[in-house]
Amino acid sequence: MDIKHAHPIDRFFARNTASVVAVETFWGLALPLVVESTFLQLYLRSIGASATVIGLIPSLFALGLALAAPVSALLTAHLVHKKRAVVLTHVSASLPFIVYGALLLARPGAGRPAVFLAFYAVFTSLMGLTIPIWQNYLMRIFSPKKVFLALSVMYGVQVAARIAGGLAIAGAVKLFAFSSSGAALTFILVGACFLTGSMFFLFSHEKSASHVSARDRAHSLHSLVKTARRIIRERNFVWFLLNTLEGTACICVISFYANYAVEHRGVSQAVAAGLFTVFVYAGAVAANIFLGTMNLFSLKGKYIVSKFCALAGIALILAAPGYLLFLTASFFVGVSRGTSQLAFNPAVKAITGLEDSTDYFSMAPLLTLPFTVGIPWAAGAAIERWNGAGDLPYTAVFICMWTLVALSMLFVSKVDFGKKS
Repeated sequence: MDIKHAHPIDRFFARNTASVVAVETFWGLALPLVVESTFLQLYLRSIGASATVIGLIPSLFALGLALAAPVSALLTAHLVHKKRAVVLTHVSASLPFIVYGALLLARPGAGRPAVFLAFYAVFTSLMGLTIPIWQNYLMRIFSPKKVFLALSVMYGVQVAARIAGGLAIAGAVKLFAFSSSGAALTFILVGACFLTGSMFFLFSHEKSASHVSARDRAHSLHSLVKTARRIIRERNFVWFLLNTLEGTACICVISFYANYAVEHRGVSQAVAAGLFTVFVYAGAVAANIFLGTMNLFSLKGKYIVSKFCALAGIALILAAPGYLLFLTASFFVGVSRGTSQLAFNPAVKAITGLEDSTDYFSMAPLLTLPFTVGIPWAAGAAIERWNGAGDLPYTAVFICMWTLVALSMLFVSKVDFGKKS
């Protein structure tokens, strides 16, 4: 690349990439236990949680992100430099699991679904503060020409760490089989990994003040309402938000298929809690290599590939008689999730064309709240309601999720990604 036309932030590309890679290594090790987690649904079942409660986990995550993300905009959108806010929000999100694990050690009887849900709700709210500022920060420490390379490396390392975490989960479940003390130490370790990883943001370098724009004033409730109205009037962005139905459908499938495999297809808990996760993240690694590092396909093409993989994965789950097809299905669902996560930030930037897209990152979870919260909760309630009907409730839920992914294909076809479409 011509040095004279290189973006100033590119001088810090190696440093910034190393910084976010270190963060994601530690977070990647712990995330399989608490986000889009087969381990978590099996842990909850072991402490007496119903399918409705298990369905509340992705709903709570979506709700926490949606309600807290606008607060993130209120507090940070006007900041020229955001590194301190990124570090503080990441550190805060590590604390609920440390406290929950310590509580389990002190009082083993505290391991009840309601107690866990309370701590998880705090965690998701803190993640709602964290994710929008993190998303925007990543777009500020890498130039448009190098952002896909940086994100693919970052997500690739995170996913590799998740695979390692998944293998550790499989071994741990075999070892302690969800005992109170084992679970307590596991959750403390989750929080410790989050906390340690957060510190590596301190080594990253932001654009100088002359190369960034910020608001003259902080957000207010009135300005956020105006932002929401503006976004709703942008039909192209609305189509893009509807396209993310695919992600909600895949999260819903991931939330239930481990219990389905254990209860109705004879798969062991260790395989479902650990190896399912490993293959989900192996699929995400493949997505990062081919669609990130090699940058195959346009943004729209990446989303179409993602949806075909989701359709294939859910179809295999419906057909799976044993664990081998479940592992293959996990891989395809992982490709879908990895692609969606990789493409989301650049897609928002491409559609909005804004230097600072915090508004859009913050408001998107709120605007998609009806289906990100409602769909997993409704799926869990349906499985619980027809609990005596064998595997039929799970089958019905998976067919509905397949249909939602197919519908999202129509929505993405209407999105204009600009020059990257």
